[in-house]
Amino acid sequence: MRTGFTILVLVFSSLFALYGQQDPEARKILDEFTSKAQASYPIRIEFQISSESMIDHSTWSKEGELILDGARYFIKLEDSRIYCDGTTLWHYLVSVGEVYISDPENTGSEEDLLLGNPQDLFTFYERDFKFRYTDEVEINGKKFHHIDLFPKDLNMHYHTITLIISESDYQLYSIRTKGTGGLNQTIQFHNYQKKVKTTKDTFRFNPSQHPEVEVIDTRL
Repeated sequence: MRTGFTILVLVFSSLFALYGQQDPEARKILDEFTSKAQASYPIRIEFQISSESMIDHSTWSKEGELILDGARYFIKLEDSRIYCDGTTLWHYLVSVGEVYISDPENTGSEEDLLLGNPQDLFTFYERDFKFRYTDEVEINGKKFHHIDLFPKDLNMHYHTITLIISESDYQLYSIRTKGTGGLNQTIQFHNYQKKVKTTKDTFRFNPSQHPEVEVIDTRL
């Protein structure tokens, strides 16, 4: 006869095993989402980032554009430009007239899924996340997949990431992060352009085109 303690251990073991499993339906959609995005490189996307504090109910938003080609990317915001050719990163502060040079691996942040790690936009879920297919949603007459992701690292600044992905072409409609400290962020994407033409200057800051800008190299 099994003892009460043995049964309790078996129950908890089953629960932990179930929690650790990845939702196969979500996995299939996410893999297709990644495959189609990478097949479209270089890709250009316009976006809007919105942030809301659940503590003081303050909000802010900003718009920008992203050109992404694997490890290379360019981000344009109202007051700054970020260039990365895969080995070097330039952060150009337009209003200040300064550009800071750094190594890409020393700049990214796991807390910022777009501005910190744009090269991981379509692949970040592959590591350190559990995920599940939540439901199908309809937005402006179009159907989308709703997938929730949960970081395995409980020290992250967010506890849930929600992806809204188009059912028809697997394009990313939005990402929403729910912060453990009450700060939520939403990134909405639009105006996808696939296989855009790029040059070496697309992903590199060219000082000859900005002679008035002070270049500050922060690399050791």
